[in-house]
Amino acid sequence: MIWAGAHISGHFNPAVTVTFIVFKRIHWLTGIFYILAQTLGGLFAAALLKVIVSGDALDLAQKNSINGFPILNDPSKNWWKQSILEFIGTFF
Repeated sequence: MIWAGAHISGHFNPAVTVTFIVFKRIHWLTGIFYILAQTLGGLFAAALLKVIVSGDALDLAQKNSINGFPILNDPSKNWWKQSILEFIGTFF
């Protein structure tokens, strides 16, 4: 994955960024901003998932998921949760 995306920077997680800093492929200050953005993006994604998938995560993972994405076809669920999950699964 890193090799395939190297032409756009190849920074998929902080470990890759730290490696780039150590081997002086990028400036350390640029690397700090990459790490900050990656960490904030991960926290935002976790918070969004917490909002969308409320309830017992273990129960959801065992019964109601396909490839890690929860099945939200219950009519009692909010339509916006289903729409956000579909958007994230499609484009990210």
